[in-house]
Amino acid sequence: MIYLFDINERLLKVIRKPAIKSALQKYSLTTENYVSERLTAEVKALNDDELELVEYMAIQSIEDPHLFNYFYVAQKSTKDQITTFTGVQSGIEELRKTPVYDKRPKSTQAKPVINELLQGTNWQARYIAETALHSTNFYYTSVFEALKKLCKVWGLEMQFFVEMNGNGIGARYIDFKKKIGEAVGKRVVYGHNALEILQEVERTNIFTAIVGRGKGEQVSSAEESGKGGDGYGRKITFEDVVWSKAKGDPLDKPKGQKYLEIPEMTQRYGIKNSDGSIRPKIGFVDFGEEEDPNELIKLTYQSLITASRPQLTLKTSSVYLKGVKIGDTIRVVRHDRKLDYDTRIFEITINRLNDQSTDTKLGDRTGESST
Repeated sequence: MIYLFDINERLLKVIRKPAIKSALQKYSLTTENYVSERLTAEVKALNDDELELVEYMAIQSIEDPHLFNYFYVAQKSTKDQITTFTGVQSGIEELRKTPVYDKRPKSTQAKPVINELLQGTNWQARYIAETALHSTNFYYTSVFEALKKLCKVWGLEMQFFVEMNGNGIGARYIDFKKKIGEAVGKRVVYGHNALEILQEVERTNIFTAIVGRGKGEQVSSAEESGKGGDGYGRKITFEDVVWSKAKGDPLDKPKGQKYLEIPEMTQRYGIKNSDGSIRPKIGFVDFGEEEDPNELIKLTYQSLITASRPQLTLKTSSVYLKGVKIGDTIRVVRHDRKLDYDTRIFEITINRLNDQSTDTKLGDRTGESST
C-alpha cells in the first residue's frame, strides 16, 4: 500500500495493491555516507482535486514492518488514466532547508553533536554508534550538510525512517551506524553469477602506497602570529606510527616511513626501475579533520585497499544475491586479476509489488555522482 498525505501531513488516500501499476523504490548508499531513497509509483489516476493536494507519500519499510519510508513528492502527473508520483527522501528535503549558523564541537563523540544539530527539527536519532573524540565546525550551512560532514569526520553512515500512528506520521528517526548493512557471507565470481560489468577503471588510477595527511597542527592563533593565516601549520601525518603484521596490524610500516604500502600490489602494479627493482606508485589522501595519527593511518589503510586495485562496478540479478540489502558486504572474486576482496551493495532497486530486487549494483562507484 502507498499512503498519500497533504501539506499538513493529513492522510488523504490509501492506494492499495490492485490500484498500483508499478512501484520502484531505489536505495543508494552515496559516497557522502548516507542512504538516498527514491520512490517512483504509477497508480490508477487520481482526480485533479486529489492530485493537487498530494504533498507526501509513505510505504512500508522492507527492513522492518513497523517502520515506513517517507517521501516528499517532487513530481506528479496524470496521463492515460495513470498518475505517476516521484518521491524523494523527506528527511533530506527538510534538513537541506533548515539552517545551522555557527557550531564548533571540540573533542567530543558524535552523539551530543547529532542531538544538538537535530534539536528543533522533526527528526531524532534512533541509534548512534560509539565513536572516537573529534572536533569540527559547521558555519552557515544546512543541518543536512552538517550531518554529512559529521558522518565523514566521525566515520558514520546515516539512514532515515518514520513511524505511522493511525492516520498520521509519528516519530521520525535517523540511524547513525559505523556501517549500514551486514557481512552476509555471499560472494560473486567475475565471469559467473550473471554479472554484468557497468564500468571498469584500469591501471591509471591505481596506487600501491598512500601518504595520509590529517588536520593542520595548531602553531598559534592568527592574532598571535600577526598574520592573516588561520594559525595552523603543516598537516598531521602517521610518519612516527609503527605497524607490525606480527602484532596484528594489517600491514608492516616502520617508524619514519611516510607512506603505507601493500607490497604485493606494488609487485603487481608498481613502477619498474632501470635496475629491475619495483617501487610503489604513491598517492596522497587528506582527512582534514583527523587529529590522531593512529586513527589517520587506519583511515589511510581503508583508502589504500581500494586504490591499490582496478575499480569495477558490477550489476547482477536478485537470483544470485537474493535477500541482500543496501550496504551489505559481498565478496568479489576475480580470477583474471588474482583478486579476492570485500565490496558493498551500493544501489538496489526494489519492485515493491513483489519486494524483489530488479537491479543490484556492487563494487566501486566509478564515474558515479554522489548526489
